Amino acid sequence: MVSQTILTKLKISALSSNMMSKHASVLIYKGKDVCYGYNHFDSRGLSRHAELDAIIQFLQFKKCSIPKKFVENLQYKHRLCKDLSFHFKKIKIIVVRFSKNSDNFIYSAPCVQCKNILQGLGFNKIKYSTDSGNIVSSKFEDIINHHSRLERFKIKNIHKCSCS
Repeated sequence: MVSQTILTKLKISALSSNMMSKHASVLIYKGKDVCYGYNHFDSRGLSRHAELDAIIQFLQFKKCSIPKKFVENLQYKHRLCKDLSFHFKKIKIIVVRFSKNSDNFIYSAPCVQCKNILQGLGFNKIKYSTDSGNIVSSKFEDIINHHSRLERFKIKNIHKCSCS
């Protein structure tokens, strides 16, 4: 269960987003919230997803010597740095999205690109909000199944990445 304090901080983070969909994420280590992130357009006008923003905040907080090119390409070219995985093996991640006119959660499972990056960094599970207003814990394989279900119904013009 996620504490009310963390949920409040997630809401505040999500409201910082300059994008239409308001996503926020938090990294948790030993039950304590370590870093928050939110989706936004970066200085180049590209969208940075909430999960990746929290990871970048964490790496900067830990003063990891990460090359600028890694940060710039983290989201867009799937460049995974195996040397960083030791940081994330024991860290949990939660991603939420808030509906526009209320405090209710809506679906915020990571897109395929974020899922691949998180797995490459050593995460094996993620917690995310659902349309029913809950936060669920899931293995990454199950998230792929959900996205596949959307394709099975042949929903056209749907942007399967719920992060932007």
